[in-house]
Amino acid sequence: MVLPAPSPPGPAQSPATTRPLQPPPLLLPGADPFGSSPRGLDPSRARVERAILCGVLDGISLPPVRHGDRVAWHVRVPVEQRLQISLQLVYNCGFKSIGDFLVALFTPHEAPAETVEKKVSAFLRNQTRAGHRPIDVIRLMYCHSASETYDEHGQPARVAFPSLPRHARRRAERCKAVFSETSLANSTRGDVLEWAVSKIILPRVDFERSQLLSHENRLSIHGPVKWETLLAWDTQGIEDIIAREAPVIFATLSSLCVSKGIRKKLQQAAAAGEDEPSNYTDSESEPDPEVNLNIRRDPWLVVTFMVLTALHIAYQFATSFPTIFAIILFVAGTPSRVYRVLGRMGVSIAYSTTIDRLRALAEDSSNRVRSWGSSVKDGQPTFQLLWDNVNKHRKAWQTTLSNQSDMQNGTAATVVKLEDVPEGALRLTPLLESLEKQERLNLTVDVLRKDIDWRHIKGVGTGTLLRIWLKYISALTSHRHDVERMFSETHKKHPLRLRKSEVQSLRCSGIDESTTVGTWQLLMDIIKNQLGITLDWLYDHVVFASGDQLTVHRLRKVKLFRWKHDTPAERAEPFLPLIQLWHMKWNLQKAIFRFGYRPGFTTKGTAGIYHDCTLLGREKFNHKKCDFYDGHHILQDRFEALALEGLRLACAEDTGVSHPPNLPLLDAAAWYFSSDGPLYGCAFKDIETLALTVYSRYMTNRAYDASRYDTTWNQAGSNRQLQSPAVSRSAPHQPQDASTPVDGTPDAASVPDAASSTPAAERKDQTTSADSSWTGDRVLLNNIAFMRLTFWYLEFCAAVAEGDIGRVFEIIKLLRFSFWGAGSTNYGNELLELACNFLYEFPDGLREAILNNYLVNPSGLAGHWHELDLMQEHFNYWLKRLFNTKSLSFDSSFLREVVGLNLRGFCDLRNTMFTFFGLKRTNLKHTEADTRADINRLGSHYREDDVLGFHSGREQPYTVENEFALGMEKLQNGQLQAFLERTTRDCSSVNDDALGGDPENPRPQDSDTQTTNDEHDCVHDDNEEQYPANPIVSGRGGAMTLEAFVAEPELPQ
Repeated sequence: MVLPAPSPPGPAQSPATTRPLQPPPLLLPGADPFGSSPRGLDPSRARVERAILCGVLDGISLPPVRHGDRVAWHVRVPVEQRLQISLQLVYNCGFKSIGDFLVALFTPHEAPAETVEKKVSAFLRNQTRAGHRPIDVIRLMYCHSASETYDEHGQPARVAFPSLPRHARRRAERCKAVFSETSLANSTRGDVLEWAVSKIILPRVDFERSQLLSHENRLSIHGPVKWETLLAWDTQGIEDIIAREAPVIFATLSSLCVSKGIRKKLQQAAAAGEDEPSNYTDSESEPDPEVNLNIRRDPWLVVTFMVLTALHIAYQFATSFPTIFAIILFVAGTPSRVYRVLGRMGVSIAYSTTIDRLRALAEDSSNRVRSWGSSVKDGQPTFQLLWDNVNKHRKAWQTTLSNQSDMQNGTAATVVKLEDVPEGALRLTPLLESLEKQERLNLTVDVLRKDIDWRHIKGVGTGTLLRIWLKYISALTSHRHDVERMFSETHKKHPLRLRKSEVQSLRCSGIDESTTVGTWQLLMDIIKNQLGITLDWLYDHVVFASGDQLTVHRLRKVKLFRWKHDTPAERAEPFLPLIQLWHMKWNLQKAIFRFGYRPGFTTKGTAGIYHDCTLLGREKFNHKKCDFYDGHHILQDRFEALALEGLRLACAEDTGVSHPPNLPLLDAAAWYFSSDGPLYGCAFKDIETLALTVYSRYMTNRAYDASRYDTTWNQAGSNRQLQSPAVSRSAPHQPQDASTPVDGTPDAASVPDAASSTPAAERKDQTTSADSSWTGDRVLLNNIAFMRLTFWYLEFCAAVAEGDIGRVFEIIKLLRFSFWGAGSTNYGNELLELACNFLYEFPDGLREAILNNYLVNPSGLAGHWHELDLMQEHFNYWLKRLFNTKSLSFDSSFLREVVGLNLRGFCDLRNTMFTFFGLKRTNLKHTEADTRADINRLGSHYREDDVLGFHSGREQPYTVENEFALGMEKLQNGQLQAFLERTTRDCSSVNDDALGGDPENPRPQDSDTQTTNDEHDCVHDDNEEQYPANPIVSGRGGAMTLEAFVAEPELPQ
């Protein structure tokens, strides 16, 4: 019987064998194939040969072969006939089928024939040509049409997998003794598939899983968890590890996740020659510099997290990613029941495990804090302290005698690593020796006035105007580099080295730092318990203790009450109180509104901040509460509108061309510099001259003084700038002060209101319409007062954001007078104390160290510097957000350990968690509002009312006083001398009780002192909205924007 040759799937298929069997030798001429054997041959061998060749050539037409012909006969025989000959030979050799033959061929034998062993080995070792190797043979068998069976519908029969392990079966069969599919018969193709899955793929998956769980791949947590490890998580790196160590797992899941469309995009990217295409859209991720596949969801990211989740379920220590995800949930305030659901799926660890991990992370943070503290033993301190009061209303679910709703009060503290500290700058002895000299008694008003760099103020004032004009007038943007160079080079004072500040939050406590005893207890808790420092280590060191006004006031009281103790450390002498800047800036903002925001005056013709807020629909602004960022936007928008109106007037005066009143302000100002305008293509010197003109007319003390008395001020066609002697700006009956700086402030005697006997509190709101002798312009006067003080405020904000602490202190030198004139006497005293410190008492190295560390930059980005007390408000906000039912008080272990020590890590995790999921970090800036319509609306009213033009005798129902001159007057009239006498007698009495300086025992103010509005530093309000937690940042071109800070809902209790 001749076995039929299997038909190949198509004409292009190769034969099933790689090499045909050698043909039998040709019989000798005249020999009888069935007769006796030729002479010399073994008869048995001859019989076997005859049996093997029996019927082999039946039906085969052989080509003629001549004796001695060297051409192999099989070359002339078609492959189909050679297959028939070979299969007949296999059958004649006793093999019932092809399967019997192949099994015998590949089954190892104890004594295999050398020729067979060599040929089988060569075949299995791929020592044959391509297309004829073992995998090619298997592929041909699997794809052969006869390998598949079909059901009654003509569809391929369902493949059964009887060899699947028990854990890989469906739920109903996992515990059965006998599986239902064992009776099903598979086709050859099904058998191959079932065997490949059960015997190759699944064992390979087990092997790859063990490879992924090795210590080198960092997917498991075996020891203590650290913030450094969690924050260094690299999702793309993990994806590469999975693809390299577990290619079968990665390829299988990728085939499941990658759609046809993405596969097509990959092919197109490969054809275009791109090496590393990006997997994300522009809106969700960082775009790749080479190509963007515009993939909304990254399938390989999904594969990575599927593998990580599966590993966590299979191995209890594979918790790197579930731990990160659980902490993200914790920061987001996720209820514990969500942990149960996600933990069931392996996405997250359990809530209790999360708390345990957070305690381990807190221990890591604690070790970091102690390492900073240990530096004091062998050298100078490498850190500064910062703390603030924090409170939270705790509502009882059911009120009982033992469980009442109450206000929980505590203290949150932070330690910041010092940078750029000169060697030996933090020695205590030189500071104490300097203080003992009491050189502060040499401080006078004249010294304070001469300490002001008026040329610098004029320079940054000019630059501030130029920045605004470039912001709204596109034709001037070519001068941006020159404008920014004014701040970065020409008028820089003390720019800080760009760096990422090292910050570590400390354990919170239930200590009330608003009391003197509480402040000392807090210091000891921080120094001894948290930093691990003994007081003996601080015998000759200075430690910066930063905070708001209440903090520094209480620290001075501590020094007073402990002055009889034996050692400097016990007397708290090493702790140097440094008042911080954000609350100071906020108080300046409040002073501006206190002077110029008058909702009580609404008669027609009344101009001012309230009038403009009404025009812009912002009349609901609470000027007494003075929400910081709402107030900031009002001041900024109004100042920019006035600055642009000043530019329009200066251009009209310079060119003699004026536009119709109905033309919007921005269009009118931009026209002068357009291609059709008279100032098109003007040089930087030209617009700088215009800025100097506007600055001199509307942003100086001289301009304010001139608007009261100069009847020729700002007349149309007048080219005079305020560079003439100050006598032309003074009252006719007052002499010129020769000591007045060229562009600076007049002496107090040159300010008529300063010489008035009417108390400021009574004088500020009086109506002057009945004053027939008035020749000035109160509208212009009020606007000049607003622009001057608001410019100082905006420069304060910009200098902080840009990290130039020297520019900040140039504004502080002005505020030494302005706070006194504005009634902010607490801050007035604090700035006098700061002046004494920097002018007479701080050694040069200490002064340098303080300036280098007065601002903080947690992000390390340019333009993202902000105040230390604002950073503490960030931490306070998160501390209160994470205050839940576990937090019976701020002394609870949950808040101290789980939350307090991990606040810095939580903030870092919030900033980096988007990169874990392949997303672009959320823009932390508020979307900059388009204020052009607001500017134009204000501009139309400014032009209609000519608010920047001088109209002799024009009245307003109120007058905005020159707080700078009023402050100078107060200091000259004895307040400075009283301060010096008080602080030389008692160093803790920076704020006199009579001036409301003692936050615990405020006293009534003097009759001629405006009510102080800096009590918010003395009493900590629980209103969270009063402490916004996003700093002002400086962007391109000095534009100030706000980092986004979305108020999230309270955590579930």
